Amino acid sequence: NVPRADRLQALIDHVAIIQTDVAREKRRMEELDKEAREALNALLKQGQIKSLEELNEEAMTRLTPEQKKEYQA
Repeated sequence: NVPRADRLQALIDHVAIIQTDVAREKRRMEELDKEAREALNALLKQGQIKSLEELNEEAMTRLTPEQKKEYQA
């Protein structure tokens, strides 16, 4: 049955695309986490942060507009 085989192939293709997108997003999130950890560790080493609220406020000042948009999403 050709139509069924075509639908199956389309489904296989879509799943492959989704898997690629998920893997790409995972790498992107890992990079963002790495950058955030570096910034947080620098603040903590300087001893400037005394509460989670202060930490959040300081971190927000260091984010790019695009990062802020993603954080607030």
